[in-house]
Amino acid sequence: MKCRKGLTVCLLFAISASASAQTTLPSAKRAEEQPKAFQFPFLEYLQYRFFANAIFDRFQQGDIATAARVAHIMEISWDRDSDRFTVTDQTKGIWKRLDAAQDEFIQPIMGGVPGHGTPRPPDPLRVESAYRQYLSTLAREASISDAQAAKLSNEQ
Repeated sequence: MKCRKGLTVCLLFAISASASAQTTLPSAKRAEEQPKAFQFPFLEYLQYRFFANAIFDRFQQGDIATAARVAHIMEISWDRDSDRFTVTDQTKGIWKRLDAAQDEFIQPIMGGVPGHGTPRPPDPLRVESAYRQYLSTLAREASISDAQAAKLSNEQ
């Protein structure tokens, strides 16, 4: 994924804003009323996958400052959306697993962001491993198959 810094940040804000501004359709309300296992929403899956890809792309390009800024935006977006996932024991578990995987991925990169630790160069192997683990956790919680996730990766 090759992109300019400004374009990446603008796209991330647009995706974050559009995902937050979604309205529930009447048919979706009826579906929600029926008890079923919670599944992480597909649009949020795409949003956070896009965030992760943009962060990792900037990190690989050596642009740690932009990667850290985008990671900070992702963290703010995640924290803002967290109250939707902490309603039941099941959704709390999903949120905690995703939050832990996300923190493992972004914390080493965000070392240079004020309030997020001391600046130090992140270990590239650790960041890549955490990135892959985060995408895997995200896909699993959104019930995305390995084949679907691979197809999404190839489309980027």
